[in-house]
Amino acid sequence: CTPDQMARVDVQTLYKTTQELLKASGIKAKIDYANEGNVSKKYMTPSMSAVGYVGKRNVGFLLDEYEQVVEADGIETEEAYLSANRSGRSVPLSAEERKQLWPVFVKFRELFANSGLLRRGEAFNKATAQLRNGKKSPYIAVVVDEVQDLDAPALSFVAALSGNSSS
Repeated sequence: CTPDQMARVDVQTLYKTTQELLKASGIKAKIDYANEGNVSKKYMTPSMSAVGYVGKRNVGFLLDEYEQVVEADGIETEEAYLSANRSGRSVPLSAEERKQLWPVFVKFRELFANSGLLRRGEAFNKATAQLRNGKKSPYIAVVVDEVQDLDAPALSFVAALSGNSSS
């Protein structure tokens, strides 16, 4: 590469890129990358209590369901959750069970946001939404090292960042 070409190359983590895009969009929450599991447990238990959840699923199950279904698919409504594809999840859930879980997830998201934190997957989802809703990506191409380590929200963000508008 020539010096002019190198001056146009930006090398940084997806996390930093996400943070910068969200900040430029007016979203100032701190993204919780390092200690997400412990912090999430701190908010899931009170969420379960606050909505009076008395189902048979434990905190660990609800956190996994939130991360692997709700967050992974960018689900924002109960209707979307009720119709979400849960293939790959080892425990089937009836529509009634999902209806019991949804208020817990809404409260969890609220408590987490009120703390000034944003889960990593939620940050990727919000940044992806910004790009898909008209915010221009600063990049014409994106190269990702170790792409096999990315989850669904991160992959969707990379696609949107590189100008691919599909999920």
